[in-house]
Amino acid sequence: MKARIPLLAVAALVSTLTFSPGASASHDRLIRYAHARGPISAGGDQTITVPCPAGTKIVGASGAVARTANRVSILRLHIDAATNSAVVGAHNASMKRQRLKAFATCYQGPTTPSYFQAVQAVPNGAQTSVGESCVVLTDTVIGGGAGFAGPTYGGLTLSDVTRVVNNSGMNFWEARGENDSGATQNLVLQSVCFAAGTVSVVQPTRQATVRPGRTRTLTVKCPKGTTVSDGGFDLPGGTLLTSVPFDGRDRDHAPDDGWKVRAKNIGTTPGTLKALAVCVS
Repeated sequence: MKARIPLLAVAALVSTLTFSPGASASHDRLIRYAHARGPISAGGDQTITVPCPAGTKIVGASGAVARTANRVSILRLHIDAATNSAVVGAHNASMKRQRLKAFATCYQGPTTPSYFQAVQAVPNGAQTSVGESCVVLTDTVIGGGAGFAGPTYGGLTLSDVTRVVNNSGMNFWEARGENDSGATQNLVLQSVCFAAGTVSVVQPTRQATVRPGRTRTLTVKCPKGTTVSDGGFDLPGGTLLTSVPFDGRDRDHAPDDGWKVRAKNIGTTPGTLKALAVCVS
């Protein structure tokens, strides 16, 4: 049953990590980034919490694993408004120790974001989709969070985390998850909303076919004069390996130029991977 509640702290198993501030602020100074890294033991789970720098507000969470880590799935990309942090979780199904890198996207402009959250119980053996809009439907979603509540993630799949704009112009955050863990799990979806007219958003996309058992990486570049605030992907029958902002070929060293997604098709037929960037100005 879906329950809509205010966005409060989401419980996390926080490893002892060295916090690394992100690169310098982006060229229009709307967005800053912070990151942290942590190990994932063979067959184990990892959850990393990354706080935003003082004076900024959390608007997105993202994560990545090494290109060779094709059996590590990212299952949790949550925002925690109470601690102004990103919470990123992953499961390592391989027999080797791996590493997870977690990002927080942090807004440092004058607007105060509003946060909303929905929780959908997913029975064992079921697949569920859930969406979360702003309370004021004309407001703008510039980011969000999605994934399972954790702290363990074995048997779970996250195959869709996207910003959707429907034919009526309503925008919302969406996620799809599948549960084969042996017990009911909670799929949590969060949206970050700005009042209408306070920020402009464009949403470029790319897509490509992924054969069964193969992985594919897509990058989506933001238009000049905009900064990436979040991004997403959709691959039915797939699992997420990486979803992060990236640094393009410009003078700064901030990952503010677009969004990179890598996903694996774990199904038996070819699938279409879609990647998107949420670009603000």
